[in-house]
Amino acid sequence: MNYVELSIAIKKEPNTYKKEFLKQHDYLMSILMLTRPNLIELKNVFIFILRNIIRYSNEEIENFLYTDLYIRYLKVNDIYEKYGEIKKYNFYSVILTTLSLLQNKEKIPILNELILVAKCKIISKTDLFNIYLTNGYNCEKLEEFLCEEIDAILKEFYFNQNYMEKTKRIAFFYILKYISKYNNNDKFNDILLDVIKNRENIKLHKYAIYFFNDQLDIGIKSYDNIFGNNLNFKNRFISLIHDTLLESSFDNEEYSILLDIFIKISDTGSIEIIKQLVNHSDVNKHIQRLYKLYLNARLKVIN
Repeated sequence: MNYVELSIAIKKEPNTYKKEFLKQHDYLMSILMLTRPNLIELKNVFIFILRNIIRYSNEEIENFLYTDLYIRYLKVNDIYEKYGEIKKYNFYSVILTTLSLLQNKEKIPILNELILVAKCKIISKTDLFNIYLTNGYNCEKLEEFLCEEIDAILKEFYFNQNYMEKTKRIAFFYILKYISKYNNNDKFNDILLDVIKNRENIKLHKYAIYFFNDQLDIGIKSYDNIFGNNLNFKNRFISLIHDTLLESSFDNEEYSILLDIFIKISDTGSIEIIKQLVNHSDVNKHIQRLYKLYLNARLKVIN
């Protein structure tokens, strides 16, 4: 039987074809041991394994994969872990090892298959995020696996210089998703300020300011979620937005967004920014914002 026929048979009668599944898994492991494996064959057999391992429970997988049958494959780097005298099979490491051998375009079908593997709890949510971020890949369905335990992983990938720039952008994207979902940004305050302050990565800078502007538009609850009782972070944030405005060009497309953010978070106005706006030739473009800043500054003087 070819892979399609065998997959259909396993779907109908997983227990009957368990040995055939094991043979293919055995074949996968033998390919991974080769110095120069056939990458097309590696991809095909691995996709077969991913599509069919979900037919078995975690207990069954432990029974027929976590056995001494695979001790002979200990030479494959990181595929097995040794705990004292016990050898334990690690499917997560098999995934990482396989992906490391493939070109980016060859990885995509495998990475997409992993969503269902994670849904069936063959790998954990944190494993899935690790795999996706390691390979600089993202998809809409990944957000379903966002959980509170992910924060450390997101920080690790954001700061790790060994990964591609795309990985950093994906990590930051999910940091913003994390803040929105759990109403807590205390774990990421320094990252948020750093992204706005340092414009080296324009995409991250845009992510941050558009995120804050949208959150502040939602209402008071979101304002509290962003700053909470953290007065120090709030003051640092206001100061940073103020200084960024003074240093930014009017021609910068983010200027209006930064100005909107400043108006929403500051009740003191800013004489420096008002002067900057008044002296600009295109003052009409920001006339409404200028008036709001003026009112804030005037109220502060009156109070």
